[in-house]
Amino acid sequence: MIIRFLQILFFFIIASSKAMATTVPSYSYSEMYMYDNQDDNNECDHNVSDDLIPDPFYIINKNIFNINLLIDNAFISPATEIYIFVVPAPARNRVGNFMSNLGEPINFFNLLLQGKFKQANISLTRFTTNTVLGCLGVLDVASKVNLPYKGEDFGQTLAQYKAPTGPYIVAPILGPTSLRDLTGKVVDFFIDPFKYAMKRSERNAINVAWLLHKRAGAKNVIKTIKSSIDPYETAKVLYIQNRVSLIND
Repeated sequence: MIIRFLQILFFFIIASSKAMATTVPSYSYSEMYMYDNQDDNNECDHNVSDDLIPDPFYIINKNIFNINLLIDNAFISPATEIYIFVVPAPARNRVGNFMSNLGEPINFFNLLLQGKFKQANISLTRFTTNTVLGCLGVLDVASKVNLPYKGEDFGQTLAQYKAPTGPYIVAPILGPTSLRDLTGKVVDFFIDPFKYAMKRSERNAINVAWLLHKRAGAKNVIKTIKSSIDPYETAKVLYIQNRVSLIND
């Protein structure tokens, strides 16, 4: 019954997205949340044309972006520096392993929907291996036995089914996204089994820890964005590059 409901919901979202394509320009890119890009060596590709970026809510997006920067400067960035100072790099790696393991059920679900059955089996095996042998995922035992991690979200799943991206959106705190991928994030939130298994206080603690961990990993990228001539456009281009890369595997 639940599987049938999810199937109906899945195809309803795709149909709705295609219907919106008649009113909103669509291009082949997706979203990157503010702290999703953790490659410190990423550089902005200035060859990406602004004409390929549908940004009909530019004024609203720019204001939210500036508010996000103020919040980051006032609260998140200082908290991140404390996190980096207090928690050594090896321990931060363990935090990343634990958080990634919590996300494996979502990866598994989306890999199944995308028809990537081999990788879905790897995801399930990773979760079982790291949970049992890796101290609830603190240790990434699976990677050491040639079971590579592959993160997938429902936004990528919608992209695989050619659902249009929709307009560019800057969400409060979350940062750059798109209508398609913001929808995907909502679906991922509701299908996360740990959302129902944990107490609210436990989920909140994990969310705060994950935010700080992701922000720490993206420290140099965020610094590059803030120091650029146009931080808004730089963040947008980096976001597009990251999501295109993820969708194209």
